[in-house]
Amino acid sequence: SSGKVMSRCVTSSDGGCALDVPKDGIDPSGPLAIIASKGSDFTYLKLNELRLDHSESAVHGEAYLSEVAYRGSIYLDRGVYRPGDSAHISAIIRQPGLKAPSDEMPVVLKLTDPRSKLVRKVNLTTNAAGMINYDHDFADFAPTGSYNVTLEVAERVIGSESFSVEEFVPERMKVEAKGSAENYALGDAVSVDVEAKYLFGGSAAGSAVELMCSLEPAAFRPKNNKNFHYGVQTLAYEKRSQAMSLGDAHGELNAEGKVTIDCPAPNDAGTFIGGARVVAEVAVFEGGSGRTTRNSTSVPVHSDQFYIGLDTGKQKVKADESFDVSGVVVDWNGDLKKDVKTINVELFRLVTEWGWNWDASRNEERYTRFLRPVSEEKKEVSVSGGKFSIKLRAEDDGEAFVIRATGGNSAQTDIQL
Repeated sequence: SSGKVMSRCVTSSDGGCALDVPKDGIDPSGPLAIIASKGSDFTYLKLNELRLDHSESAVHGEAYLSEVAYRGSIYLDRGVYRPGDSAHISAIIRQPGLKAPSDEMPVVLKLTDPRSKLVRKVNLTTNAAGMINYDHDFADFAPTGSYNVTLEVAERVIGSESFSVEEFVPERMKVEAKGSAENYALGDAVSVDVEAKYLFGGSAAGSAVELMCSLEPAAFRPKNNKNFHYGVQTLAYEKRSQAMSLGDAHGELNAEGKVTIDCPAPNDAGTFIGGARVVAEVAVFEGGSGRTTRNSTSVPVHSDQFYIGLDTGKQKVKADESFDVSGVVVDWNGDLKKDVKTINVELFRLVTEWGWNWDASRNEERYTRFLRPVSEEKKEVSVSGGKFSIKLRAEDDGEAFVIRATGGNSAQTDIQL
């Protein structure tokens, strides 16, 4: 860039020459370009135009010299199957350097259905080429939707692939399902009314019905007093409500093509706080064909006899500054529940903390951010006519603040500011 010549050479009969650049005594700014000339004609090559910039390039996949112990790639003969078909599953397992395992290596193949239910678990061993093969036969009434197949080595997933099982013929039956009641208490057996009929004539009487039930967390959205906030927030290491399978139930359509089936009651629903729902997947078997027609419904269930609604009128608060909180106690429909006399209100300040751990699979360290709750204030509040109000104040600043109202057996509402 200073204009100094760093090296010269003259081409030989083969059209090439070598540019020797001394290590010392040369302009430290570095070379800028190579210029070739003959007579009055010349051409040049700017060295910075040869540099490849990867800063905005999309680079995918694992590095060839990755330290991951094993990698697996799964492929199937097609991406969509019908109930009654066979899926031919193949996989290639590789060690670092893309080499096949030297000996027969045990591999666990797992297949899950659209309900995340484990359909098949098979122990296999690789051949000399590091490959495995497995054929899975689908039943004539196999659930339709997205399936997932995974490979595990030493209980660690090394590969996964998804595919679909779908019907390719038009539906011949109409199935309707709904809860026998609008609301249930948590722990009750939820009744589901099922009705089915053929679209092209004929009676569905005597058809078998299968009910697959699960309990899931759900938001509480009442018809009345819906301007208040309802919902549960998990703090730190508190356990949150998790979906759970309730099992299957079976029945048979009567002469009118109807039947009422009870979803099994949960054995232990104590982990549920706040709103929930029972989801019922209904399958009606078409007589003689093995095909099923499906539908689903959900029914609200409640962990307590009332809910607590909160409202602050603001989204931000400051330390040493008081603010008002108003609330309501409502029944399952959102109407004021006037027989509740007291509830508890607690203010938490969320403080940032960091955790460190070593990820051996990736050979790197990881940092995780936690919000530790610190209790600032807790009060018992009187409820009159289903309404209450309270004034709170935070002593110190924090990342955020959470107001928690609790009452009854398990009624709880959290709101974050």
